[in-house]
Amino acid sequence: MTGKTFFVFLIIRSLVVATTSQPVVTVQQGAIKGTTHIFIEDEFTGAGGTKVDVFKGIPFAEPPLGELRFKPPVEKTEWSGIYVATYFRPACLQDRNVGLSLVINEDCLYLNVFAPNQRMVSRSWRILAT
Repeated sequence: MTGKTFFVFLIIRSLVVATTSQPVVTVQQGAIKGTTHIFIEDEFTGAGGTKVDVFKGIPFAEPPLGELRFKPPVEKTEWSGIYVATYFRPACLQDRNVGLSLVINEDCLYLNVFAPNQRMVSRSWRILAT
């Protein structure tokens, strides 16, 4: 195996090892399933082994299509079953001159949520939604 191929193999292996479980949370619209990631080398705090629950592509409004186009967002209705939030959804339309190669779509009103894995009721946690 060449050095480059081995390096790519190690990265892929670490990504697979880093995803350990699938947390499920319940919100007003229904249940949402995400993934738990372990940051082996935490570049933000310097402490490895930090667990984070990640929920990608949670809809926060009805798609702005048809009659809803150019209107204020309409709250997302309840869904049945468990919403799988394990992959990123398309981004909103962007300026062509920016030069980003993103998958885009008008149906783009989604949140990505990164939350501490620890379940401590007595403590307030900061939540990052992108």
